[in-house]
Amino acid sequence: MPARNNIPIAVCSVVGRNLGEAYYHHPSLNAIFHEAGAPGDDPPEGNCVVKCTTWLKRCNADPHTDALAVLGAVLAEFMDAWRASEDPDYLRRKSEIEGKLAEHGLRYRHGRVIGAWSSPSTKTLATVVRNRDLPSLAEEFDRAVDCIESDPASAITAACSVFEAFCHTYIEDEGLEAPVKIGANSLWRVVRSHLAVNPTAEMDKSLKQILSGLANIVEGVSSLRNNSGSAHGRGAVRYRVKPRHARLAVNAAHALVHFLLEVWDHRKAVSTDAHSTSTQSSA
Repeated sequence: MPARNNIPIAVCSVVGRNLGEAYYHHPSLNAIFHEAGAPGDDPPEGNCVVKCTTWLKRCNADPHTDALAVLGAVLAEFMDAWRASEDPDYLRRKSEIEGKLAEHGLRYRHGRVIGAWSSPSTKTLATVVRNRDLPSLAEEFDRAVDCIESDPASAITAACSVFEAFCHTYIEDEGLEAPVKIGANSLWRVVRSHLAVNPTAEMDKSLKQILSGLANIVEGVSSLRNNSGSAHGRGAVRYRVKPRHARLAVNAAHALVHFLLEVWDHRKAVSTDAHSTSTQSSA
């Protein structure tokens, strides 16, 4: 298996052939590779296909280059800017590149080539939450971030789904009674009460204001998902959400879930310490 940041040789060949034949213009290819951060001031010799293939292999050979990052940037214009094209030749080339990436546990996503090792797809969200696997949780939010520009409604749906998954896992692990009506707001009411993140009179005013805003985040993200997201059937009148709105919703949900995980861990630590002290006193 190649190093995690290396491009499999077969992928170099397939990408090099398809990009070289699709562009077949040396100045364009030189600009694409240089802008992507490919190493070397002088482009490789040879025709366009040889040039692309050799340059990708050169990325593997350079110890200071993240070859997969360069590959993602090199593919960006071809895979994204042309994706509306219905040209059979383009669709064939795109499919061949995606197929070869998949054979090697890789996939292209909006300017990035991601390896199977960097995706928590083999884990359920419940497992991610229970293990406090913050990198994998971040990857789940990255899935939402990846489609903010291309499909903001789906990004909002994904962000809300991660939050709901956290709530479901918390309720199950803590042995709480699940709400009759399953939804972000209903789940939040149960979790919020048990985690004791409701604002109280004795709290600092600033902290109280922030905690009061948590309910607004849940309500807002949930409502935006229901009115504009991709999870529900589209009615006659729907708000056309923009990328900036999706980015706000995703970032807000991300911050909220991480805060709740920290509160949960703190409560467990306090409970463990209290139990230990009680046991020692009894002895």
